Amino acid sequence: MALCDELERQQAERERVRMQANTAAVHTLLQSDSPTVFTRNWHRIRDRFDLLYSDPANVQQLRQGILQLAVQGKLVPQDPEDEPAEELLKRIDAEREQFVEAKKIRRQKYLGPVAEIPFAIPDTWKWRYLADVCFVITDGAHHTPKYQESGVPFLSVKDVSSGIIYFTNTRMISEADHRELSKRCHPEKGDILLTKVGTTGIAVTIDDSREFSIFVSLALLKFSQKNIEGKYLKYLINSPHVRRQSAENTQGIGNKNLVLRLIQRFSVPIPPLAEQRRIVAKVDELMRMCDELESGLRASQEVAVALLEAVVAGVVQASA
Repeated sequence: MALCDELERQQAERERVRMQANTAAVHTLLQSDSPTVFTRNWHRIRDRFDLLYSDPANVQQLRQGILQLAVQGKLVPQDPEDEPAEELLKRIDAEREQFVEAKKIRRQKYLGPVAEIPFAIPDTWKWRYLADVCFVITDGAHHTPKYQESGVPFLSVKDVSSGIIYFTNTRMISEADHRELSKRCHPEKGDILLTKVGTTGIAVTIDDSREFSIFVSLALLKFSQKNIEGKYLKYLINSPHVRRQSAENTQGIGNKNLVLRLIQRFSVPIPPLAEQRRIVAKVDELMRMCDELESGLRASQEVAVALLEAVVAGVVQASA
């Protein structure tokens, strides 16, 4: 038992040093002032991954670092030939006005320039409040409908809080109830769902064409899919910059709630459309690498557990 205690102490010390090194490595990554420097720092982490990480859960810090760099304009190079985001936002405003005149959406008050700039962004980017980027920011049903064995899926926060939309265990409502709820809140493919009750601040893109309704625990974001790369907006909302705003604006202790009025005032950096697509391609690539690294960690953990079980089994047999 004394030997086990000493091994536990040594392991705890190794983990402490490992976490310090991991934090320092991610901090260095975040300080990258150009894509070239980022690539060099990323390779250092990748080549020493087995020294920096021992638990797949710790890779989440690295993922968040990648997203923060992405929304700061440090992940991919800027192209001077790209159309500035200011022109892109003018088109979004014009498209919004068309929808208002056609009575497809309600006119909303323009929130104007972002009051406090959180960090510097490239010259071709633009800061805006989320409400001035989206056409609609609303939430689901404020009353509980009558559930039934089959019908139209009725999603709540539990169905998307993992970061993926799961229809497996969703509640079901009638077609009539769904049609009525859709008059105010109609989720469609390409829109974004945002968790706003309980586990708040997780954004998920709707990549399914099936009809469904949502509960008040979810917010629905509709935006110009011609002028905003949906996956960039999802990555942006899931980045540390917006997650921090979600956490700061979440109200309550037991029943946590993120109200629409505060979601609308999230400050978001918008790049040119071409750069949004380059960012998405790069983030996808790096996230796949993180997936592979996590899989390797899980495999090594499984080997370690199997080895320990084999040793214990051998000791038990020898004792018998």
